Amino acid sequence: MEIAGAAIAGDIATPVQIEFQNSSNDSTRVGNLYIGRSAQSLPSPASLSLSPESMSIKYGTFNTYYDAVYQGGALVTWTLTGESTFTLGSWNISSAYWTAFAGTKYRIMGTLPSGDSNVQIKIRVLIEKLSALWESDWIPLSYNFTLQELCTVNLPPYKIISGDAVYPLDIQIQAKTKGNYAHSVSMDALYLMPAERWKSLKQKGYGASYGVTIVDDNPNNRAYSTGWSGGSIGNFDASGTQITLVPGKTNRLYFMSDTWTGSALANRTANIKVGYRPRYLSL
Repeated sequence: MEIAGAAIAGDIATPVQIEFQNSSNDSTRVGNLYIGRSAQSLPSPASLSLSPESMSIKYGTFNTYYDAVYQGGALVTWTLTGESTFTLGSWNISSAYWTAFAGTKYRIMGTLPSGDSNVQIKIRVLIEKLSALWESDWIPLSYNFTLQELCTVNLPPYKIISGDAVYPLDIQIQAKTKGNYAHSVSMDALYLMPAERWKSLKQKGYGASYGVTIVDDNPNNRAYSTGWSGGSIGNFDASGTQITLVPGKTNRLYFMSDTWTGSALANRTANIKVGYRPRYLSL
């Protein structure tokens, strides 16, 4: 969602109320919700999804499964035999993207339906697929949830000045296994989400069914769901930073969600509404 700076009244940043309504008309409830915000007036592209079928290089033994429910239409599963460290593959990201990222903070999300608790992954930013400019810690994969918060990093991972043309870099993913047997790692996509402001809303049970709205009430620092026949329920825990809008800047809001059973499919839909009260400076 993009909101022009001229459309935001006031003098200083103001907290927003975000309403995220589940509009997928089925029995599957929305589970966890993730919200990122950028207000750097970045040129497009300011976010990026990386699907494994679009990797510049893939290594090892893998199979590709095609279905419209996956981001980019496919899921890739690697078979990793034994206890070792494996490079799964990498994406070569053009200069235009790195220049647009502008050194700002990003949250790397992943849809990784692994189910193998003895697998960890690492994200790396490389020059020419060789030298690491930055790498994450080893990240254990969740057994229960496909959509996972992996790491936070400034992209590119060094200071740049506005207008700099950034050399093309690679993003690489590695896996480390524990146990001398055949492990598997599945990947739908990695998502680079701007995270100058970031909020995670985790379900405490039951999620949000069709027609129910998850409310991230930043002005009052609370989260809940509404639209149930009996009223509202405080069944979401919010953590992170307060989501605000900044007057005079192009504000972009990014959303990702999964289901209460842990799946995260690309064909889910939602209705989103954002409201705020302007804040003014006065003497």
